Amino acid sequence: MTMNISEVGASDGSADGTNTQQEGRTVISEVLCYMKHHLNSCAPDNIRKMVLSFYSGEVILEAKKTLWKEFEHTDILKRYQERRNTNSRTQVDANVSDILEALADIDRSDKRDSIVFAAVNLNNLPSQAPEEINEVALLRRIENMEKQWDILNCGTAAEFGLVKDRIQELETWKDSAHSVDSSGNCGRKSSPTNRTNTSNERP
Repeated sequence: MTMNISEVGASDGSADGTNTQQEGRTVISEVLCYMKHHLNSCAPDNIRKMVLSFYSGEVILEAKKTLWKEFEHTDILKRYQERRNTNSRTQVDANVSDILEALADIDRSDKRDSIVFAAVNLNNLPSQAPEEINEVALLRRIENMEKQWDILNCGTAAEFGLVKDRIQELETWKDSAHSVDSSGNCGRKSSPTNRTNTSNERP
């Protein structure tokens, strides 16, 4: 497979986005490429939030397994742990934290240049930097609010339409009743007074 590492952003951790060609194996992993590239320029917590919001748990787990496999014959990384959901954090959250810690350990070791993490599918890379996670979250909240407002407006419009139709029905009924009343009180019962006077009459 032919790749241009500078095109996909080799994970040398440079903040300015430039790439320094490094010797060593090239490992294809969009998750690890993104995390390693921003490791030294962004807050780890923002990297964690962006990764959690963009990648699925299965993709993150596969990236973790790949990272440990590449360094299984070294003493750089801690023992691999199978994470589970707990009361304090989810399995996916724990796996991302493990990857961040492992990448930091690698970065501090003499093996930091032995592997280059690269991405071949740019669609599998978040378009925003980790530091933009708060802006992304805000935009998503605004979008959700707009959707809820549209739904509310549709519901209100429908209810208004029903009320309007009911008013029109009542006005039609009122006009019909008024028309019958004007033609001689047809269909109306006599008043109690009329019924009394009629009962007192003799033939």
